[in-house]
Amino acid sequence: VATQLNLAPAYDLGELVRKLDRADHESLQSIVESVADGMDVLAGTSDLELGEEVTAEAVQRIMTLMRASYTYTVMDVEHTVSPRTIAALDGADRIVMVFQVTVAGLRKVKRALTLFGQLDFPPEKVLLVANRVGAGDVMPWPDVAKALGRPVDFRLPTV
Repeated sequence: VATQLNLAPAYDLGELVRKLDRADHESLQSIVESVADGMDVLAGTSDLELGEEVTAEAVQRIMTLMRASYTYTVMDVEHTVSPRTIAALDGADRIVMVFQVTVAGLRKVKRALTLFGQLDFPPEKVLLVANRVGAGDVMPWPDVAKALGRPVDFRLPTV
């Protein structure tokens, strides 16, 4: 997220994890980077050692702190299944899966939906968003819904 927004934050998630046992609203505000009125970014850490300290328990504590400090929180989680990813997904009110209509994209969504079912996530918790929809799609829309076992919630066209 920091890269996409062209940010060079002085602090990141690693700094928060170091202070997590005493973290509160004020310490969170000293770590996040304000990018717009009412929008702050807590950048991920690039420090590999600190990255290992971001455990499932740390994710849960960070989410609790974020909920107490913000009306909305958007998390960009890693694309692998790990205890910390599952903790983030479990604690989320909504999961928005953005994918492309490619064979690989559809397989990833199908695997994720299977995992969410195993974790007993209600279907309405997950929103499916097809990105870059256009002539290059690998199958027609009725077949996409059939392959996924549910309809796609939103389609964003290729620009």
